[in-house]
Amino acid sequence: MTLVPLWAHLRPGVKFLHVVRDGRDIALSANQGPVAKFYSAVYGSGSRKSTGTSTSTSSGGSGGSGGSGPHSSTGKAARLWNDWNMQVAAFSTRATQDGSMSYSVVHSEDLVSESLAVRFSSIRSLAVFVGSSLSQEDICCIAQERMEVCAASSIALLLPLDLPYTH
Repeated sequence: MTLVPLWAHLRPGVKFLHVVRDGRDIALSANQGPVAKFYSAVYGSGSRKSTGTSTSTSSGGSGGSGGSGPHSSTGKAARLWNDWNMQVAAFSTRATQDGSMSYSVVHSEDLVSESLAVRFSSIRSLAVFVGSSLSQEDICCIAQERMEVCAASSIALLLPLDLPYTH
């Protein structure tokens, strides 16, 4: 899955922000590293067993590295993305319910949506989750800015000043 269970164990009360990218972008990305590194380990060689609820309904193609069938690299990337995200969401929801962590989801495409209402809602949810003191008016101003130009500076405003920076 991921390291979320480890972080929840090591840091009780940790806040986990699950940033979800559109699975179609992942599947069609030139970066197929996760498929190459993890697919066989997760599903076994030639395995068709899923570890999560799959929403991928790709059809066609008998497999191989190209094409768009469920056993192509695109299909495998979509399956891996879906299963990992479903597992992370399920674990994080349970851990939130038992009080061992806080969990929130933001869809990356919502942060750059053409819709002001969608951008505002996403940024407001993010601000609330991180404990920002930004007003609704401040959040609205951020949402109105072009995210390509101001993403770094605007998102930095959401973080509390006393939050330690580690890398």
